[in-house]
Amino acid sequence: MRDPIEHDLRSLFKERVESTPHPPVPEALLGLSARPRRRVAPLAAVAMIAAVAVVMVGISVGSGWLTGSEAPPAGQTGGSTGEGPTIPYIQDGVLHRASSSAATTADQLRWAGDSVVVTDTYSSQAGDGVARSWMLDGNELVPLPFLDDSVVALSLDGSQVLAMSHPDPTTTRLTTHDLARGTEVGVIDLAVPGSCCESGTVQILGFDTAGRVFYNERDRSFVWDPRSAEPTAVRGAPGEIVQVGTQGVLAVSGDYGSSTERVLGEVNELGAFEGGRELTMPDPTEPASWSPSGQVVAYTASSGPVVEPSDASTPPVGLDVGGMVFSHVVGFESETALLLVARDGDRNNLLRCSTRGSCDVLEEMGGPNALDDWVFPLD
Repeated sequence: MRDPIEHDLRSLFKERVESTPHPPVPEALLGLSARPRRRVAPLAAVAMIAAVAVVMVGISVGSGWLTGSEAPPAGQTGGSTGEGPTIPYIQDGVLHRASSSAATTADQLRWAGDSVVVTDTYSSQAGDGVARSWMLDGNELVPLPFLDDSVVALSLDGSQVLAMSHPDPTTTRLTTHDLARGTEVGVIDLAVPGSCCESGTVQILGFDTAGRVFYNERDRSFVWDPRSAEPTAVRGAPGEIVQVGTQGVLAVSGDYGSSTERVLGEVNELGAFEGGRELTMPDPTEPASWSPSGQVVAYTASSGPVVEPSDASTPPVGLDVGGMVFSHVVGFESETALLLVARDGDRNNLLRCSTRGSCDVLEEMGGPNALDDWVFPLD
């Protein structure tokens, strides 16, 4: 999820963008990809974001790293060549899901099962500094006050929601709730100071298929079953856990941010990591995306975006983006279709790709700065 420090930078430089003429964007910068990042940025990553913001005046810090091309007028994103995304998304302040739509100021979106939860961290910080969340019910967004001022994560089936809050400066509290009822399922207090971006703080990774919560603390990974009292340290992983999904847990082989190697495995009831497939991702912070059943994983290889079945004997299938510059995977719509973003010149396009490798342009998303007007579900 996005960092509050990132939102502050975005707000600051958005003002500069609107008040300062844009210099031409160097051709070399157009090769940069806009990639989703981890919620809690290591100090090195925070420093990098700050450095980029200072050097590249007029370049917004967000999901679309570049400006310099005019965004299309609100509500006009270019011609569509097919049905719109079937996954929920926010465009220009409107949440869309199938035939439902609702105006929102949210800048984060989570989707699992039949549940759609949005969180407003950016606009709220401009006011009272409190993040707020809502659940989509038909065409209405229902407030979820028990998630106020919290970092939020959904269980993989959408039935539970995790809230990370800080009741005092020295404590991080993890609370799981039944989403539909709002009732508490489990809670633990960790003796960890509360801050989103400092080294050693808690980073939520999410739920596994068993309903357990994974998080990192001081470069160590833990698993917590909300029905039990205490978390368990993960043992035997080659490095910290960096993602949790329907296919298992993904551990970095080495130091996060420097190693391109990942190991996909499971964590048993005793907290022991059992490794399986190995993946190589050229970008050391690259996330993976899982299909709904967990039987297919999409990630970026040296050749570009690929999909790979859980059967390790089947080689990865490259996704043909038609000569465009691949940016990032958005997520799976189904077992056989996924969305990604690719750039043609200085225009971004939303592509729908088959797991067999073919891709079609679904919609033009506009220039690089227009990516901030689109919000897709977080990994």
